[in-house]
Order: sequence, then C-alpha cells, then structure tokens
Amino acid sequence: MSLWQTLYRCLDPHTLLNIDAGTFKVQDHHLVAMRDDVTRLVGAGVLRTPSAAQWQMILSPATASRVLAGAGAGKSSALLLRLIFLLRHLQIDTRHISLFSFTRASCQDLRSRLLLMAGVLAWPCDEQQAAHLITTFHARLLQAHPTARIFMGGDEDGRSALLLRHLYGELWRNDRCFQRTVTELIDTLPVAPMPDGDREYRRRDAAEVQTHAPHLGLPQRLPGLDLHAHICHQGHFLFLDEALCPDGPYIAQRRQHFIAQAPGHAHWLSAEEGQAWLCGQGWRRADAPPMPRVFCPGDAQPRLLHEHLWLYTQYLHALGAMKPPWRARRGASTSGKLFISALQRFMRHLQRHLHQRQQPSYDLLFMQATAPASPALCHLLIDEAQDINRPTLLWLLRQQKALQHQGHAISLMALGDDWQSIYGWRGARSDLLLDLHQQVRRAGQALQDIVLPDNFRSTATIIDASQCALADVRRRSQRQTLAHRHTEAGPDVLYYSHPHIIGTRIAEPAWPGILRLIERLLQARTTAPDLLLMSARHAVLTELRRRLPYDWQRHIRLCSLHAAKGLEADTAILLGDIPRAPAHDWHDRLLRAHLGPSRSCRPYSEQQEDEERRLAYVGLSRARAACLWIGPPAPHASVLLQRWLQAARPEQRQIT
Repeated sequence: MSLWQTLYRCLDPHTLLNIDAGTFKVQDHHLVAMRDDVTRLVGAGVLRTPSAAQWQMILSPATASRVLAGAGAGKSSALLLRLIFLLRHLQIDTRHISLFSFTRASCQDLRSRLLLMAGVLAWPCDEQQAAHLITTFHARLLQAHPTARIFMGGDEDGRSALLLRHLYGELWRNDRCFQRTVTELIDTLPVAPMPDGDREYRRRDAAEVQTHAPHLGLPQRLPGLDLHAHICHQGHFLFLDEALCPDGPYIAQRRQHFIAQAPGHAHWLSAEEGQAWLCGQGWRRADAPPMPRVFCPGDAQPRLLHEHLWLYTQYLHALGAMKPPWRARRGASTSGKLFISALQRFMRHLQRHLHQRQQPSYDLLFMQATAPASPALCHLLIDEAQDINRPTLLWLLRQQKALQHQGHAISLMALGDDWQSIYGWRGARSDLLLDLHQQVRRAGQALQDIVLPDNFRSTATIIDASQCALADVRRRSQRQTLAHRHTEAGPDVLYYSHPHIIGTRIAEPAWPGILRLIERLLQARTTAPDLLLMSARHAVLTELRRRLPYDWQRHIRLCSLHAAKGLEADTAILLGDIPRAPAHDWHDRLLRAHLGPSRSCRPYSEQQEDEERRLAYVGLSRARAACLWIGPPAPHASVLLQRWLQAARPEQRQIT
C-alpha cells in the first residue's frame, strides 16, 4: 500500500484513533484557589464573573472535552482561565502544554491578555513564555521541523508564484500529453481578457523575475547594464523592456545600446515574447505554453490556468489526498475529465520537484511529519476548532499517540462554534469538531461535551435575527442562546433597501443615501460612536473607503465578512447582499472520488451553500446594540436574504 493510501485511511472519518488517558486529579483546594484567582481578576476589571457553564469548562477534570460556544460567549476568556488553572493549580509543566489559535493576530491578542492576568495574579509569566504557550499550528510544526522549507504557492509568496509558472511551462515543454490535454481544456472554458491591456500584469511578473529568479535556480539578471529587465538564459541575453512600456525612439536607442554592450548572443524580446518567457518557457515564442485567464466552474473570478491547478492541488491536500483520481467518474463533463487529467500530471510534476528540493507545502508536511513528538503537544487547548482541517488534526492526534507511548500524560480540549465555520473553501471542516467523538476515545469514556449558551455581547433581538440566517443550514449543532444584554431604546435590527443596490454591487446613485445614513448614525450617538461596516466584496469596501470623510474614519472600521469574525461593535452594518454560492462541479467530483459514495460525504456545493448562511450569521452577530443590513429591495434579493427578511422580521426602511 502506498504512502498516500496509508495516510488517507488514517484520515477516514470512520477510523478511530484510540488515545487512552485518565482524568486530571482535581482536588478541593485546587478549586478554591482558582476561584480566588478569578475573584481577584474580576475585582481588577480584567474580566466578568464566569457563568456556570464557563466554570464547568475551566474546572473540568476530563482529559478530552469538546466545547461549543456561540458568538459573544466569552470563549477566549474562559480558555485563558482554563490554561491558568492547568499551569498554576494543577502544576502542568509549561513545556508540555500548547494553546493553539489560527492567526498570529489572535495569538498576539491572547498573549497580551494572558500577561495582563498574570500581572494581576503576581504569577511569573513573561513574553517569551507566553509566546511558547500560545502559538499557531504552523509555528509549532516548524518548531518540530526547524529545517523545513515551506512552499507557499500562489500570491502569498512571489518566489512560489514564479516557480509555479516555471514548472507549468516545463511540464508543457516536456509532456506532449499534457500539451494536448491543456489545449483541449482551454477550448471548453470561457476565457477572460487580460486586465488593463496586460501591462500591469507584465510589470509585476518582470519584478518577480528580477527579485526571485536567483533564489530559484532560474535565469539570472545580466550585471553591468542599467536596464529595466535584463536576464541571462542559457548563454543568451534577453532584454524585456518592451514588456514594460510602449515602443518609440527611446526604446530604439536602448535596444541599440543593449545589443552593443551585451556579450555573446543578444535578443530583444517583443512584449508577447517577453510574457511567454516570464511564463516559464524561455524566450522563444514557439515554446511558450498558453496562458489565458479562464473561468472554472464555481469560481467568481478568472485566473491563469496554472493558478487553478495550484488551488485544486491545495484543496486535495487539505482533504488529505496526495493525488487526484486516475480517471473521472461516470457522468463527468468533458471539461471535468480534461481538468482532472491535467491536474494529475501537474500534481505529480510539482510534488516531484518539491520532493527534490525538500520543500513541501504545510498540508503535505502535516501529513508526512515524522520527527519525534514534541512534549509541547501533551496537553492541547484548541481555539476556533471549527476551522481545523484533516491533515492538521491527524498530525496532532498522531503526536499525542506517540507521547502516550512514551509515558506522557495527555489531554485535549477543542473549543469552537460550527455556526461560524466560514473557511471551508480553504479546507476547514466543521464536521471534524462535530464528529470529534469518532476520532478520539479517552480511557473508554465518551468525549465530554460542554456548551456555553450565554451571549454577553448582543441583545435578544439581535441574537434571534442572527440565528434566523442559520435556519436552512443542513447540519449544525442544536443549542439555545441566552442574552445577557438588555435592549436599548430604539429598534435593534433594521433593513434598509435601495433600488440601485444589485446583489453585492452598489451602483453610483445609492452612495449618497448610504453616506447620509452613516452620518445620521454618527450624530445620533451621545458617546463615542463605534461602527463596523462589512461587505462580502472588497470592491465595495474600497469604494466606501474612498468616499468616507477623513474625520469619520476614526469612528468606523471597514472589513470583509470573513475578516469580521472575532470583532464586535455597538452598530454593525452589512453592505450588499450575500453572494449566492455557485455550483462547484469539479470540487464535488474530486470530493466524491476520495471519500466515496458509501461514506458520509456531503457535496462541496451543499457545504458552500451552508457556509453562505453562516457568513451572514457572522456579520449579524457582531453587533452589540444595533444591526443594520443595507441591500436590494426584497423582490430582487437572494433567496437567503428573502428568507431572513421573512423569519427575522426586521424593521424595513428605504434609503432616500
């Protein structure tokens, strides 16, 4: 059995990873001492008095727990108190415990709050110790593999983006079958024009070549010539200035200067030849691969074909798959069959190159990690556990299994909210949190379930309106939410419509009315106003940022709905509709090919429809006192928005 098949069997949701452990020895004096510490923290104004459910989580003797907590439930404070309880009163070694969060910003926030609590309690904890205790999964993985060189790919790393283009061109040149497949595939897909005459795209690529080519073993810059872009490739000197600016007398003079000074064979490339070379094919136009920007099924924007191949490679790695299926299943479209064939060859070529350079992606390293288990993973506290993917969870459980065999005591507490799972498009799986009992067994006992039902952020009206967005979610945890904030004077939930708001787009005639509404909200507050404006489209936020007066911006925060998770404000405003999730035929077929029809496998398109509803819930639940949704008139709204208007029954007004 191959390595990828072995790994996939381990990732099967029906495969139990039985990790036996006892319970913590919690005694009465531990409980009394922890309650005294919390009393001091409450007296210092660091946090509010924990609820009964939070105390159950903080003082739990179970070594395997799953905590479900909604928006505004005080998850972070309770998790930090749990960390203090384990370290300060149960005397867990600081080298054997890790609190995981997903972003560096959230880790930094948790560290600063931990240091504040430690200062009030006069408990010795410095910044270095806090950084060791609270970290991201990727940072802990790199600590276990300090020599690992991670391949990022895509736009996150200019070197990786250049290398992807180079490998795509190399595969095109050396694989005739890949050439035929890609040519036929492009004929079946809609092609989009290059943006802005392609000039900005070429300028960016030329800059990436100059910056990163020396580090990738690709062609180098030509020294000694003061030119915009000059590259030495197989003894031929290439000048790409025509790819950056239009032809003219100035260019003609530089061409003559270049040919006169460049030793050996000198070639002046046209813009098209320069772009072909930048795509990884050398300077000869005949060798260049096609590089159109194409639309793939389910994608909102066009991308270059090699970018599509990389995105689907990431998706398969997040599933725990090392390669795509050898053939498309019966009923697949022509484009689907061709894409899977091209993806097979691209993934094989990419993984061969990464293996030679010993440069895996993060998910590949999570699947293949073989270093000795780190003692820091004995006791795990996982924040936002609904955002974890299969390779990461498998790595954590494998590490704990190894630590148990070495005689270490182990424990796991996963805290999350499946209602706020909005990162499925990059591999996060909320079902891993819901089905955690299938992955873990502790000393023959069931996984302890703890629910934090309280909401200390929003009013009852806002809570009810937020949960109405989840009505059609096919699978979610069932729990009640209790409001601890009283309704203030005035309506809590309002819906403003304008006929020139079309879906997620806001046309020019709607902007004056939106700005007048924001001005009224700022003037109505007697205290310092706190507004959070969110949208599903970055273009809307960019346009609003351009139009907002400078003196307003200190009272207003702008962010996307995805970036809003974890934030809160007195007034939360949603701009535009929630985009309808398109059909993801290729994702669906790849998912079924790996998980199989006999296993519990929900189609990817269905998962994205649920994520669309959860995204609306995240935006609505940011509000403390008032929530406003500005969108199209009800007859032109999406199905999600129409059902929300019927169920939540907000006060409806029209922007004038």
